[in-house]
Amino acid sequence: MLLRNTGYYMDSDAEVDPSYYEAIIEATQDKVFNSYEETRFIFYLGDDVLQRPVIMLVSCFLPPTVDELDKAMRYAVHYTKEFVRTEFIIIQCLTRTNILSDGSSNFLQQFYSLLPTEYKKNLKKVIMFHYGVSNRALLTITSSYMSPRFMRKLEYADSIRELYRFIPDISEEELLNRLPFIVKHDDAELLGLEAPALLSMSLLEQCICNGYNVPGYGKIPAIIVDFVQKLSKPDIVIIPNLFSLQTSADKLTSIIGEVDSGVPFRSADSDPSTLVSAFKLILNSLDEPLLGSETFHSIVRQCKSSGTHELAHSFYINFLKETISKLPDSSKLVIKFLVDFLHFVSTKSSINNMTAHKIAEILSPAFCRPNSMKNITMYQSIPPCVECITVLISDCQSIFNNILPDINSFDHLREVKENLRKKQLEEAEEEEEAEEEVEEEEEEEEGQPELLGTGDKDEVESEENN
Repeated sequence: MLLRNTGYYMDSDAEVDPSYYEAIIEATQDKVFNSYEETRFIFYLGDDVLQRPVIMLVSCFLPPTVDELDKAMRYAVHYTKEFVRTEFIIIQCLTRTNILSDGSSNFLQQFYSLLPTEYKKNLKKVIMFHYGVSNRALLTITSSYMSPRFMRKLEYADSIRELYRFIPDISEEELLNRLPFIVKHDDAELLGLEAPALLSMSLLEQCICNGYNVPGYGKIPAIIVDFVQKLSKPDIVIIPNLFSLQTSADKLTSIIGEVDSGVPFRSADSDPSTLVSAFKLILNSLDEPLLGSETFHSIVRQCKSSGTHELAHSFYINFLKETISKLPDSSKLVIKFLVDFLHFVSTKSSINNMTAHKIAEILSPAFCRPNSMKNITMYQSIPPCVECITVLISDCQSIFNNILPDINSFDHLREVKENLRKKQLEEAEEEEEAEEEVEEEEEEEEGQPELLGTGDKDEVESEENN
């Protein structure tokens, strides 16, 4: 167990055997940390003005149990292994975190205690973000136990605007886009402003303000990623009649309220009926259906012109290709992400009874629906709309072929930028080490007691000059 009841404080400079830290790194080398990458409790935020990487630790995203925290610690060590080898900065975000009661509140203390001494020195600044009056008061009380060296590293930012001054190279708009939605929501509440609501945003706004980079898909709204990950679990995806499950109104209201403010999923949030009900409600409550506002009416017009409601399979293929190709790139990727998930669910139909057609019967309103419900004379057009979504789910690979943006080029550019940043840090390494040595020498001189009298000191200095 990495997490243990030690006597270390967050500022502890106790010597740690470097081999112990390296053993952790080696043990995590081949580990798969998908679940911890997905929670996004620790991530690279950007660089400060001195090109030092800034790592953000979001305490409310950490798991609640000791065993899960121990695994999360291993992931944190694994994730930061390159960053800690040069000067770096940590932002501890304590949004919705009580350091007196939350078991995850001392996570940074434990992480710091695991670092070898040379890596502890590389931590140049710890920014306490959304720390609050009560938490800061507690820190003031316990500060007498902390070394002056560590206390000089502490700085505070009570709002996103104050946080911006530490990383001014990132625009305020970009900083907002990189922060978790719950942080932005609570920041507005703390400042007495109108808090943003996730469910009132369009799909594009969610991609920008609450997007999570999913490999192969680009930015997908984090809440959609969370639901898909939960519903894709082996024990849930095989539940009979999965998308037909319903939950009680109070449970649905509770989870939707949390979703709307960006509260992260916990491991306990696994009641399938509640997850399914919330997932369907979120998709159906989008201001516009996923395939656009005109899709339903286009199918109606085709039925009228052809004189039949049994349209050819080839029509649906070509119609979907044309419709999706006209959508914004971010919308295309979100639809592909969702459809791939629905196709995966349909592959388990022998167990869960969720064929592509059955899924389409339940979820087709999320993809295409009429603009107005006042004059419902087109009920006979519902079956062809369901068939259209059935084709979308069952033939997703052929439909999306050659109409998606090039995600690989985006990933490549990101990789190039990351390599360039590492190169810049390596070039500055020698200069940084020299500055560190000078700083240590100055600290040693300041702490050296004066054992010589004035006359003796002058005599020694005279001999040194000679």
